[in-house]
Amino acid sequence: MSADLTVNARFMTQPLTGVQRYALEILRRLPKVTLASPSKPIDGYGLLTEQHQLVTKTLLWGRYGLGGHLWEQVVLPRLISKDGWLWSPGGSGPLLVSRQIITVHDVAHLEHPEWYSWKFSTFYRWLLPRLVKRVALILTVSEFSKARILDLFGLPSEKVIVAPLGVDLRFAPSSEERVKSLSSRYGIDSPYLISVASVSERKNLRRVIEAWHRVGIPGVRLVIVGAKGLPFAGKSDLPADPSVMYLGYVADEDLPVLYSGALGAVYVSLYEGFGLPLLEAMACGVPVLTSNVTSLPEVAGGAALLVDPYDVEAITQGIRRIAQDADLRQELHTMGLERAKQFTWQRTADLTWQALQDVIKEG
Repeated sequence: MSADLTVNARFMTQPLTGVQRYALEILRRLPKVTLASPSKPIDGYGLLTEQHQLVTKTLLWGRYGLGGHLWEQVVLPRLISKDGWLWSPGGSGPLLVSRQIITVHDVAHLEHPEWYSWKFSTFYRWLLPRLVKRVALILTVSEFSKARILDLFGLPSEKVIVAPLGVDLRFAPSSEERVKSLSSRYGIDSPYLISVASVSERKNLRRVIEAWHRVGIPGVRLVIVGAKGLPFAGKSDLPADPSVMYLGYVADEDLPVLYSGALGAVYVSLYEGFGLPLLEAMACGVPVLTSNVTSLPEVAGGAALLVDPYDVEAITQGIRRIAQDADLRQELHTMGLERAKQFTWQRTADLTWQALQDVIKEG
């Protein structure tokens, strides 16, 4: 069956963030398939090219090679055999291919276009309604996302299958020695809370920072980890503050240690299809403050402190409780570790592979 499956590997030309991490982790655990990409992968995806067959074909425009959505719509369909199937894990795919499975992580860009750049939201509002009706199957990552997809597009329930995300084994409590060494390297010289989120309106960092100002705990810092300037994110500037440290994008191997050293993790997004940083923090033994909306209560499963992400005072009180209540931190530490154990990338890969096999067999 794997010989009949091509994977839309455009994601391998993009920085390794949430959607790309999903594709990478699943493909590491699948039998050999064909990866179709507009060019050679950037750093971070090399393991996949050793495991799977890679096919690259660049769309030339004069002297320039074009990738992105134009490549996906025009070139990619030609790389699929007549009787073959395509899996597009990155949230978009070619309209010309009906023998296709697509992963739709969430529909935030349709429900809240104001959080995204005009170009990004306009394109997806045009593409996605047409694409989801044409493809054979839709994979998604939470029951919340499935419900929103069904409601927005009027699809039958059996066309959408949920395969929750997983947590890599490297996310585990780090030793005190490693935490001290890494904290010194990043210049973190005091206790801290951590917020892992790209700088975009959806991640709600403005309210988090306002709440942090209200908390005003002497000698404790807020550390924000996440990429800035993402092309789809729209306006993404945040205020400067001496008690807030912006680390930007950090190396993969550093993230579990940064989590482990924190008093708590603050992840109060306005909208998430899943919310992987929540589980990653839990797996590192870190108490989590998160939102009571969208998929986050589903993922937290009672093992995090929930607040209204639109209410700055509620966020303030939540941060204060996490930072100052040692008994609460210990309770959330224990429950979070147990909750995180329920989510593995192997389970995600198994559910995904089974769904791919079933739809190809039926088709």
